[in-house]
Amino acid sequence: MHRHTRYQRPTRRGQAVLLICILSVLMLGMAGLAVDLVLAYAAKAQLTLAIDSVSLSAMRALERGESYSEQGAEVTRIADLMLSANFPTGQLLGKQIHFSTSPKIYGPSIPAGAGSVFVQDSSVPPGVRELRVAGEVTIPTLFMRIFGQNSLTIRSSATAARQDVNLALVIDRSGSLANAGVWDDVQAASKAFLDYFDNNSDRLGLISFATSANVDYPIGPGFKTNNTTSNLIDSMQSKGGTNSALGLWLAYGELLRLGDPNALNVIVFFTDGQPTALPASWNVRGTGNPKYGNSDNPTCSSTNKTAVVQAFSCGSTPCDAGGLNQLIAGPPPVKPGSNDDLVLVSGCNKLSNGSQALNVEYLWDETRGLPTQWSAVYDASMGCVGCTSIARTFQITTGPYSAYSVFQSDMFSSYSPSYSSGQTRANRIIGASRNLALNVAQSAQSDAALGAGAVVYAIGLGSATVSSNEDFLLRVANDEDSPSFTSARPQGDFIFAPTVNDLQSAFDKVRSHVIRLTR
Repeated sequence: MHRHTRYQRPTRRGQAVLLICILSVLMLGMAGLAVDLVLAYAAKAQLTLAIDSVSLSAMRALERGESYSEQGAEVTRIADLMLSANFPTGQLLGKQIHFSTSPKIYGPSIPAGAGSVFVQDSSVPPGVRELRVAGEVTIPTLFMRIFGQNSLTIRSSATAARQDVNLALVIDRSGSLANAGVWDDVQAASKAFLDYFDNNSDRLGLISFATSANVDYPIGPGFKTNNTTSNLIDSMQSKGGTNSALGLWLAYGELLRLGDPNALNVIVFFTDGQPTALPASWNVRGTGNPKYGNSDNPTCSSTNKTAVVQAFSCGSTPCDAGGLNQLIAGPPPVKPGSNDDLVLVSGCNKLSNGSQALNVEYLWDETRGLPTQWSAVYDASMGCVGCTSIARTFQITTGPYSAYSVFQSDMFSSYSPSYSSGQTRANRIIGASRNLALNVAQSAQSDAALGAGAVVYAIGLGSATVSSNEDFLLRVANDEDSPSFTSARPQGDFIFAPTVNDLQSAFDKVRSHVIRLTR
């Protein structure tokens, strides 16, 4: 009898234990690798954020300092502070955090010898500056060191670009600001605004206007040097009317003088009220033909006089027109000690009432009509330094305010100094002043000589709440809320400052629009 032997399968318990041990080591290694990679990813994200902050903040530091050396030192200081603030040593176990490429400013117009931070680079587009920076951080590994990898080096770089600026700050210094007790605040806000820009690569100019106007600082670099523009603003006096058109034209002419289509061309227009004065070539009576044959009535040496005429108010109400004043006021202070900045043009006689010449209506030759346009010229006589004659023609009686600016016969139907006839003249001048200022601004916005055209920002203080003047400033800026907004012209912005306490924030808002930084 045979005994059958039972077959027994070989055991694999020892193999399973071995396999589990091997897989455990692999899974532990993969988990460790995942932890190290997650830590490295977090460090990369943090370093990228830190380097981006460095690039933007260091580029903004260009506004500080007058010389390239001062600016370079400030760029380096701000960059170091931003890196240490955004990625301090020890965060995410990071160590040896430093710039692998220190912050440098590149641009095609940077002069040789500007300093180690500044590099002339023709590959950068004209009118643009770039700040380039790179940084790195060493992160120790937790588990990868098992495989001989003790640390990881994380790198990140960033570029911040900024367009150069050609900017004309146009300041209303009419007498209403002093009367309201806000002129000191306007001066302070204007000076603070200019400090936001680069003294070397940005080009800024200063224009002030009342009844007359002046280019106080031609658009160019160096506006901060020795507090040049700051001292000019301090020396200005608030007096006279509001010749917005002439202030805008001088700013426009300055931008045309530069003829730089690559930079951002900007006009910042500050005012506290509606325009009340305008320049033109006025049709007046010549010598030997006084009105009514009365030798005591005023006459002029020629039948056309280029001059400023303005509306005057009796209290808060416009009551008459007068003037024939010079266009250019001269540098501040204008006529120190006087109550106004009105200076009569030469060649006209027997204009009474001092420089205001309120009897100027006797000069009008009503048979020849009044000007419908202004042939503006910007040359040496207007304060243009080193430029040939620049000419543009602007309409006076064409515009949204034609109801008040068309010179109908009733404007001079009466030559008596009666209230009704004087008020008619004043209202016609106010409407014409609005139209002319608006047409100057729109021409600057559309001028191909300025590349895409000038961007106009309008800041209105206090009385801009008057609906008619708010409408005017919206149109001047080509604000998107303007009834005449068009995408064919650069979009600007109208910023309303209800009180002087809002004035600095209004200028800050303009600055944020003008200084545009991109990564």
